[in-house]
Amino acid sequence: VTVQYLICSVLCLPRIRRAGLRELATDHLALHLFRGVAGVLGFYLFYASIENIPMVDAMLLRQSAPLLVPLVLWLWLGDIVLSQAWLPLGIGFVGIAVILRPSPSGLSWWHAAGLASAATLAISMVATRLLASTEPTYRILFYYCVLSLACVAPFSIGDYANISLPGWAAMIYIGIAIYWTLELYTRAYGMAPTAIIAPINYFAV
Repeated sequence: VTVQYLICSVLCLPRIRRAGLRELATDHLALHLFRGVAGVLGFYLFYASIENIPMVDAMLLRQSAPLLVPLVLWLWLGDIVLSQAWLPLGIGFVGIAVILRPSPSGLSWWHAAGLASAATLAISMVATRLLASTEPTYRILFYYCVLSLACVAPFSIGDYANISLPGWAAMIYIGIAIYWTLELYTRAYGMAPTAIIAPINYFAV
């Protein structure tokens, strides 16, 4: 997670340099920080669940975030969930349960971590939409990457011994891929409502 956010922060710098440091001024620092913490928790929980449960289970749980977006909008912003939305939401959760085939021996706390990563991703989606309505993409990305890096870097000190060259290559690739994912994701939330953009995440499954 640290390498991921370090690379993303470095890739943000050329655009910040072109725009000028004055363009980093924001009236929404608390929301930037909140979104950063939610994003970090989401990645930590997702990577931890991948280590302990099948990847398909972890992916499926994380990609259930769009199902949680209407609930986050309701709890956070007081948006009304349309009555016709409850049936599709219920079917979605039933579908996840069927695929996971829950049983006392089949589920673990790591499945709960995977679902928690979906909840933090849903919160991040809504926060991104709120920011994108007033903030430019480069500013949102810069604050997200730098604040997230500050959150995780202290926990990774001394953790870099014996990493293989393919391991470094994989982490660098993840950092670059996440940067462009966040770039396109942030732009998308500046163009359309959260409820429309969020379900596109299902293509990842």
